[in-house]
Amino acid sequence: MEDFLRQVARLAGYPDLRLKTTPWPLLYLAGTLYPAFMELLEIRYLWKESVIIDDTRRRQLLPDFQPTPIETAIKATLESYRAEAIKP
Repeated sequence: MEDFLRQVARLAGYPDLRLKTTPWPLLYLAGTLYPAFMELLEIRYLWKESVIIDDTRRRQLLPDFQPTPIETAIKATLESYRAEAIKP
């Protein structure tokens, strides 16, 4: 996850952006007041572990499918965010 976030920061023009960790113990405390934080704690593993998805079925159904390179996808996403931020 950290490598991905560093790549996003670099492509956004902030290569030296300091990344901070999520204050998980604080979310436990806040979860007593805001149940949504408890939901975040339930999916905490998604921040800690990589998720590998088997796409065998997709490759069978769409054999000519070409995935978008991650750098291209990040750049397009950043461009769309910037376009939205400029709107009056």
